[in-house]
Amino acid sequence: MQGFKNSENGFPIFSDILDLTETGKSNYGTNYKPILKKELDTLLSHVSEANENTKTVVPKLNSLVESLASWSAEPGLINRLKIKGTLALADGKRDNKSYYLLNGAARWSKIRRDSIIDYIQDPTPTTLALAAVLDAFQADAFQARDSFDDAAQLFVPALAKLVKLQPGLPGTAKEFNAVATELSAQLKARAPLILEAGQIAVNNIKAYQATL
Repeated sequence: MQGFKNSENGFPIFSDILDLTETGKSNYGTNYKPILKKELDTLLSHVSEANENTKTVVPKLNSLVESLASWSAEPGLINRLKIKGTLALADGKRDNKSYYLLNGAARWSKIRRDSIIDYIQDPTPTTLALAAVLDAFQADAFQARDSFDDAAQLFVPALAKLVKLQPGLPGTAKEFNAVATELSAQLKARAPLILEAGQIAVNNIKAYQATL
């Protein structure tokens, strides 16, 4: 929930930024760009932290599932013990850090975009352009969040199935291996898109800040 709480931080400063884009005057002088650039550091911190976490989590999941598939292909005693221990550590645990940070980033953008659309009757072109940028940042955060969550939606039920099959090893080895192998293939196929979506969200904020 920290992502949601952080999305409210700095909103009074953003109100002053809107005063500048509308009238050219505020408590912060007459140029909104340096203030907006600094304000966007908050959004960037959310998205960057999520991206770094995703870059850690995705390879770990891939490695874990690859190992389960490999061990179940030769389900001797040692490999069965490895499978049992690995599943015991992984079962019921889900890394939600990226999800909540990206949710917070999307909300951060939405709150500020809505303040333009809902409360300013005749926005200037500058203000409307800022609303469009915030819309794009929100979309980037949702895309990164959802691509990460799609993989989690595959992983969680498959892992539950593996947990159920584990006590029956080696008799269930063929089915166990089929589930693990299929999950490994699906995660590998999605990994590049997941990592790309997170990096795009980071890059787009930095690129816009560079224009300010």
